[in-house]
Amino acid sequence: MKNKKFLAFSALALITLACGVTVNTPNNSSGSDGGININFSDAFVIVPMVTEEIFVASLETDETAELSLYFGAGELKISPAEFEGLLSGTATYNVEEFKPEITVNDESVRLEQGSVDYQFPNFPNYEDVENEWDLQLSTQRMKLEINAGAYRGELELGGLSLETLAIYDGAASVDVSFSDPNLIEMESFVYATGASEVTLSNLANANLETMSFIGGLGDYELDFSGELMRDTTVVVEAGLGNVTIVVPEGVNAIVTVSNSLGSVSVGSAWSRVGGVYTLTGDGPTLRINVDIGAGSLDLRN
Repeated sequence: MKNKKFLAFSALALITLACGVTVNTPNNSSGSDGGININFSDAFVIVPMVTEEIFVASLETDETAELSLYFGAGELKISPAEFEGLLSGTATYNVEEFKPEITVNDESVRLEQGSVDYQFPNFPNYEDVENEWDLQLSTQRMKLEINAGAYRGELELGGLSLETLAIYDGAASVDVSFSDPNLIEMESFVYATGASEVTLSNLANANLETMSFIGGLGDYELDFSGELMRDTTVVVEAGLGNVTIVVPEGVNAIVTVSNSLGSVSVGSAWSRVGGVYTLTGDGPTLRINVDIGAGSLDLRN
């Protein structure tokens, strides 16, 4: 099953990208240009399966820890856990170039798959490639950044202490959930993606101040279930994408749609004046500004 998943997402990357090009993911805070160089000249060399333990101790700093993850292709899993440290988990792979590297500075940790340049080979041995990270994050206060390529992601981020969150990926299928409330106020959440399928669940539990979601051609669902703890402002840009926004009844919500050349469908609980859609409820207010280009928007409860 894992081999099939890797093959599917590697093929998706090849369909999305032309041979011999450099793909630039949206700008991030790492200081690099975010480019992923694609080289199809050689197939990967398969080696016996390796499972490496990953562990990073708590950083001895009064500042917020900065954790950056760089993952190319494969399967990435993240979940919260209680342990003495910052990061724990395993990396399982059978390509030498996928060996993870960890760099620790005073206030920052960088975990990356080999180098930043991920080599995508010809088709002959894709079906034999395995690459999976299974990571656990502690409740230490942190700024989390995830940079990824063609991958399958299952990211459970509820119950952490995230001050900021940024996710940049390419051709991907990703589920992000906040099953439990973020333990501190999250200043910002940025998600920028390409030709992907992305589901964000229980976003109210993220304890957000601001959120930006930028998508290209894909299917995107933003579900604001959970407990909205303060006024939150969200910006959604989706180009040719299909966007579903779910806001439970009983929440104060104002959705403003601008520059839409596509279709907008709305549940019966919403009231509309021009391009402004409103839900009336109690507590904090959720404000969402949407620009969907030639895509589609579905507002649900």
